[in-house]
Amino acid sequence: MKDLTEFQLPREGEVTLCEVDGQVHSLQYSCYRSYDVDAITNTVKKHPKVHITRDILQHMTTGDDVRTFFVETEVPFLKKLIQTYFECGVLETLHVASTGNKFVISDLARVVLKLLDATEYVKNKWKMSFVELEPHTPIVSPLRNVPFSNIKCISWHPHCLKIAVACSDDTVRIYYDNGSVGPILKYKQQRNISCIEWRPLSFSEIAVGCDAGVYVWNVDPFVAITRPTISNATLLHHENHVPIVSLAWSPRGDLLATCSNLDSTVLVWNVEMNENSSLKRPGSTGNHIMKWCKSGAKLLITACGPKFRY
Repeated sequence: MKDLTEFQLPREGEVTLCEVDGQVHSLQYSCYRSYDVDAITNTVKKHPKVHITRDILQHMTTGDDVRTFFVETEVPFLKKLIQTYFECGVLETLHVASTGNKFVISDLARVVLKLLDATEYVKNKWKMSFVELEPHTPIVSPLRNVPFSNIKCISWHPHCLKIAVACSDDTVRIYYDNGSVGPILKYKQQRNISCIEWRPLSFSEIAVGCDAGVYVWNVDPFVAITRPTISNATLLHHENHVPIVSLAWSPRGDLLATCSNLDSTVLVWNVEMNENSSLKRPGSTGNHIMKWCKSGAKLLITACGPKFRY
């Protein structure tokens, strides 16, 4: 393998295609997209073939979109609240109750919602020492340059020819060496995926970082399930430690480090126990990139400011 300083520059109008046995191969830019690398080497012949277009991506359909296909019927108020609770949770149930005309229940729901809004307002005022956070995420995100790409990020399995591809519709697709497409990992809360990484010394576990936290999926390749349910995943979530912008497995796969650009704390997780310990430095800002050293004794952390921690 050549060092970057030893690479030969391609001639004008050419683009570098690959390097095989120390020799750099280049060809005309106009025809490189249709060129078959197998004509030069067969080392990648068994690699997964990934071709993702916008036509095969199915963007998430919300519950409201599904309900528009059905004719509305008159549902008793109490039954409507129960259905909303099981489908959407407590907060949406309060919103539904506040719009009703039931004197006691509706008034109580409005009071609770006002208290929650006031609490959220105070919390946001004090969060992150009055730093304006909204424009911060796209600036430090590893995906800031690919807002219109079909592919967000990829992760090669460290021990076999298998690749995970995170797509723009917030699905994670698994591709195997025989060219077949494996399971598609998708969940309604798994939104704005920013990073994925296979677990070392494990054949089937992969961590997915998103707005809700980290979903650790167990993908069994010997089970013919194309859409695993959420029962195959574990959610690692900590208050104020979202969104996740970077994660890193330790070399032995026993620890998972996560960081958020809105939280100065780096969390190190014991996935099996769903427990974490924190690494924090006073006065630091959020973090956005992490890497373990090969021995697993140290962790490199890059902050959103002009600092590195090791």
